[in-house]
Amino acid sequence: MTTIEQAEVRFVELMAELFQLDEAERLDFGFYRVIRHHNQEVKAFLGQVVEKNGTKALEGGKLSEILATAFRKADDEEAAGDRLRLKEIEGEFGIKPGMNDQERRDLLDQAERFPAFKSKVDEYRSLQEQLRASENVGTDRREVLNRLYQFFSRHYQDGDFIVERRYGRDGSRYIRSTGEDTEFHWATEDMYYIKSGDTFTDFIVRLSNGERIVFSVEPEELQKTRAGLKPTDKAHYEIDTVTKAEDGRYMVLLKYLKGAQSNKQKDDIVKAIQGHINADEAELKRWLNHFVARNQSDFFIHKRLGAALREDLDIFLKTEVLNADQLLIDTDLPRRLIRVGRIVREIGQQIIDFLAVLEDFQKSLWEKKKLVFTTRYVITLDRIAKLAGEDWLVAHLPQIIAAQRTEWKDLGLGDISKADQCREVIPADLAQEAKSRWLPLPLDTKNFPDDLKWELLARCSASHGIDELLDGIAVRSDNWQALNLLEPKFSGRCDVLYADPPYNTDAGPISYKNGYRRSSWAAMMQDRVELSRRFLGPASMACFTIDDFQKNELVDLLERSYTPENLLGITVIKNSPSGRPTVRGFRVNHEYGVFVGNSGASEIGLLDRSEAQEKHFGEQDEKGQFAWENFRKRGGATTHRDARPKQYYPVILPIVKGVYS
Repeated sequence: MTTIEQAEVRFVELMAELFQLDEAERLDFGFYRVIRHHNQEVKAFLGQVVEKNGTKALEGGKLSEILATAFRKADDEEAAGDRLRLKEIEGEFGIKPGMNDQERRDLLDQAERFPAFKSKVDEYRSLQEQLRASENVGTDRREVLNRLYQFFSRHYQDGDFIVERRYGRDGSRYIRSTGEDTEFHWATEDMYYIKSGDTFTDFIVRLSNGERIVFSVEPEELQKTRAGLKPTDKAHYEIDTVTKAEDGRYMVLLKYLKGAQSNKQKDDIVKAIQGHINADEAELKRWLNHFVARNQSDFFIHKRLGAALREDLDIFLKTEVLNADQLLIDTDLPRRLIRVGRIVREIGQQIIDFLAVLEDFQKSLWEKKKLVFTTRYVITLDRIAKLAGEDWLVAHLPQIIAAQRTEWKDLGLGDISKADQCREVIPADLAQEAKSRWLPLPLDTKNFPDDLKWELLARCSASHGIDELLDGIAVRSDNWQALNLLEPKFSGRCDVLYADPPYNTDAGPISYKNGYRRSSWAAMMQDRVELSRRFLGPASMACFTIDDFQKNELVDLLERSYTPENLLGITVIKNSPSGRPTVRGFRVNHEYGVFVGNSGASEIGLLDRSEAQEKHFGEQDEKGQFAWENFRKRGGATTHRDARPKQYYPVILPIVKGVYS
């Protein structure tokens, strides 16, 4: 394989990874079904790498044709003009067709002796060199492929596009400045950070032998494990069963358990599948790792990938392909570089258009408001009696007790098994007779069939809307998705917002990859900060708690969203008197509360005065309470006049009708 063919194969292999061509062919669900048709167009453009006799080769595709056409077109256009000019100069110097090289050189040497002809002789020789160079375009073709590989590989890392905004060969970066005196930027700006978390949806794979397998998780074990996991705990998968479904697919049911994942556990899963399917071990392990990584790795979606890559391609061409030092060299190199740059831009923009379609589709899926998977209501027995009626509650109480008994016991409310245990008897006294009332025992509709749930809601909301009856709403979701869903209903209605984001410390870091720990956190918080502000009313305020590790980034994000003028203050919260030990430095015994207002109307209120303060401010006039001693300096050795007699300046007031005026 020639060096040009090697460059083409390497470039197309990178493109196959960027476009997830292999995954789209093998994975049979969701996003991959949608992009499979699009990837046929991508393959038609790029071609595909095939292996023949142990050697990789590029087969089909318009890429090679575009390269050949581009170079041929450039060569033809340039060569036609050059040849015409050569004939003009040859006519002036008397060079005729059929002359050998020595005869041509002699005529040129003679003409060069005359100052008026010297510049034309130089032009003639330069044109000859350019025509000879254009006869072999292999070097430039390889340069185009290497430049395309260099550009796209630098922006693609472990499944994500992170546009690095490089400026020059030394690796320096540029930023899109707004012109402010100080600005805050991070590596993953303009990107959605999709926080990691096990999605547990079925993972359907079509193997190279045509068999289809479905990785799934055992539901009961899943719920039990998830309930017991702490934020910093790890979880792993183990094999449960492998069965063949009626449609021919093999269902690989996995257990989800607490503890780190080991290679032996993965090997056991693969061996169990091989007991039913004659499949390649390496292929099965690759898809199993894909399933695990899909559930346990974060990822990014670029908000404006097409525009960002085009901007960076323009910079790349100007600073690295069309290098100014090389363009000023007095050879044919500048012309060749311009041709290479033109073709890199033409092909690069076509590839960017393909990539932007896929990324924009993922972006639209993420931004789309999500459906509510399930809704539960919690209401206490005393409110049911009031809203649905005593008769309805008494009629359904045996069913309620049977469904709620275990949960009430787990909540520490006692082992309630009888109807009379749901009431509290209030003894009689001189003012009233003895009476009973329903205890405020909670009923959770998750424990009841749907028909009873909807009957209860219908009875309770017969005379009041559901919204009027609710004391609060708890949403279990990715918080950005929850805010996105709730915004239309609660926009501008919240008085106070409290946020407790992940602190991203070593004790509890967010999941991240690519080395972008702080940047991942900033990308995650930016979208949530901006979206949460829409819930606040004009005079509302928000409090965000954080510790030292990400405090500076949080303050910068809040000032960007709320403006610096609306930063109301930062309070220090002592949360661990003994302090948390650190690897180096002081023990940490505090965190911060960062307060921001939604507008100039947001004000911090004053605490009520204590009894001692009320006594201190003992005087009062039409403007409120005050203390006379606040009108003079107090405290310290120089409080009294005898300590500094020369700095005592009395103010004499006249007395009018017995009152100082």
